[in-house]
Amino acid sequence: MTAAVLTGISPTTGETGTAVTLTATGTGFVDGDVIAYGIEDLDTIFVDATSLTAEVTPIDPGPHDVLVRCGDGDTDALSFEATTAEYSGEECLEALKTGDISKLAGTPADELDWVRTEFKAWADVEGARIEKMYDETYAAILAEMARKGVPY
Repeated sequence: MTAAVLTGISPTTGETGTAVTLTATGTGFVDGDVIAYGIEDLDTIFVDATSLTAEVTPIDPGPHDVLVRCGDGDTDALSFEATTAEYSGEECLEALKTGDISKLAGTPADELDWVRTEFKAWADVEGARIEKMYDETYAAILAEMARKGVPY
């Protein structure tokens, strides 16, 4: 049996917070091989001996290794670059109201304090119904502000 070889991935870039269907191309793939994105094994569809697909939603910007985990070991890794999408404070606020924190990373630092204030005001009106989601999301806002050096 010949070891699997990963020769390409497509696409090679994608925006954080946006689902991407990765296609891994190479040779020697078998049903049961898995595409790995960073340390995460993805739910993988075996297309044929030269192609696998899987969906990933990048969260952290920057380069990430993509490889195929096979029965006889892992292939060499190729690089996928996760870019940060740009979102206005309004777009971020609307996403936060649904518990989606993925747009925080793409919101400019100078808009985060506004987002924090508006989110808190919205949550105060909504009350106990959203208390748990609010606590988790507010903590994520503060963490993103700290990561970007925004005082609060």
